[in-house]
Amino acid sequence: MTRAPYVCKISVLFIAVVSVLFGCAGIMPALTKPAVTVSNLRVEEIRPFETTLSVSLRIINPNEFPLTIRGVTCNVSLNGEKFGTGVSDTTVQIPPFETAVTPISVYSSMISLIRGFMKLHSKNQLSYEIEGALRIKAGNFPFSSFPFEHEGVVDMEHMKDMR
Repeated sequence: MTRAPYVCKISVLFIAVVSVLFGCAGIMPALTKPAVTVSNLRVEEIRPFETTLSVSLRIINPNEFPLTIRGVTCNVSLNGEKFGTGVSDTTVQIPPFETAVTPISVYSSMISLIRGFMKLHSKNQLSYEIEGALRIKAGNFPFSSFPFEHEGVVDMEHMKDMR
């Protein structure tokens, strides 16, 4: 008979803890996936077998709470051909409803670079696609990986006029 009140107290405590945990989960706003766009691209280094590009990505935080970007991985394609792979371990803090730019080092073989430039002579446009993942920490959420994709077209004729 003495065990019944003990079991009852444990059950009430368990129900209270579960209710608080699920109640708090309902209070936490949902994490909206950040948008990622290409902000800039420039050649950093050309070596006999490899080219290093610096790609600046603009990350847009559409959430009501700050985000911490702990790392980025990506693949870059030019005119439909895989061009290179990039990584960054830079930590970036993005306040709510703000943006930040983070640099990514993209590594490409010289063969990919030459193949890409040979295709440029036959086209007046350069299409690009970047796909990858952001390693994000938001509020009390643990670090999670969020995939992203961005593509665009650069008019090469327009670039000549800008000189």
